[in-house]
Amino acid sequence: LHRARRAHRQHLAFGEHDPEFAEWIDDREKRDSLVDELPVATVLIYRYWQDRRKGGDARSGGKRPTVPDAARNQGERVVSEKVADGVWFIAGGSHNSVAIEMADHLILVETPLGDARTQAVIDHVKGLVPAKPIRYAVNSHQHFDHSGGVRAAVAEGATIVTQAANVPYFERVLAQPNAVRPDRLAQAAKTARLQGVADKAVMSDATRSVELHRIAGSIHTDSFLMVYLPKEKLLIEADAYTPLPPNTPPPATPNPNNVNLIDNIERLKLAVER
Repeated sequence: LHRARRAHRQHLAFGEHDPEFAEWIDDREKRDSLVDELPVATVLIYRYWQDRRKGGDARSGGKRPTVPDAARNQGERVVSEKVADGVWFIAGGSHNSVAIEMADHLILVETPLGDARTQAVIDHVKGLVPAKPIRYAVNSHQHFDHSGGVRAAVAEGATIVTQAANVPYFERVLAQPNAVRPDRLAQAAKTARLQGVADKAVMSDATRSVELHRIAGSIHTDSFLMVYLPKEKLLIEADAYTPLPPNTPPPATPNPNNVNLIDNIERLKLAVER
């Protein structure tokens, strides 16, 4: 049990940088509030170990609980939509990514959740543009659901681009051994490359310019990046704005994250059409 809990903590190491999620597994109130948001397989694993801790094996005659087919055969659904020449919106799950084609490489914006999701996204993107490698993976912010796939991106050979304040954290996390159940990075044995962005950075070649801007003054996180494509007038962000379901009336009080995003767009004088 100790080994399993230690492995589980290692898998959720990304939460250590975010106090809201740091010790959730040992906090009953947070555990109960988050359990409905977890994948079904994670919930089943957690309940299995809880049952073991309470002597469940003795009560059940030593038999392990049956894992439903829906949990056993979980797969990642990935779909893409071409939103501009050489730009694809990658969806199909709870978290999205964007692939940007440059002259001789690709930029992947967002590597979310974990190895499974990010690897499925990487495989899909490589199918869209098989002749070009994913050279950069842009991380919008350090929260676990948006940083859980950075290790898979490093294993692919990508340089992680993130807000400068996140670099020491990622250096520590990416250097962590992963021995209980080696992930792709542990198997690839590659050294992470990180590129920090203070307030602004531009990645450009003959194909296009890609601007990275820090979202200043956000209550969501202080180390927050958004991506802007000036030629396409396209903005890529995560968690600063999430569309409401269709036909939902506007909220009585504006979401402060949305207001902050608009403030930053106006401050930077970005001509956003999409």
